[in-house]
Amino acid sequence: ISTSQSISIDNEIVGDPDIECLDEEIRIWVKTRKPFAGRIYAKGKADNEECYKDDFARERTQKPHFDLRFGICGMRSLRSVSTYTEPLCNPSMVYLLTCYFFPSIFRDTLP
Repeated sequence: ISTSQSISIDNEIVGDPDIECLDEEIRIWVKTRKPFAGRIYAKGKADNEECYKDDFARERTQKPHFDLRFGICGMRSLRSVSTYTEPLCNPSMVYLLTCYFFPSIFRDTLP
């Protein structure tokens, strides 16, 4: 006879995460139904101190955030340059920023 135990967590993620693209990192905001007291970490990096955050119980927040710096936890920044056939002469230039986020990069502790 084998038995198994599971932990029931009375909380859940509400909606999609918000992703903020910064110069040196991305910031991930997750909204939860109740104050979050778990751990958020980069997939496969739960034991690396730079790749997780678990002090949310002190914050008593329903919108915890987690920062992933480029160069650690498997994160990297890819920069590319686009060329145009027409010259851009307007002094107020417009820049298009594309932030690619792959869900497998992070995992939270909620089901």
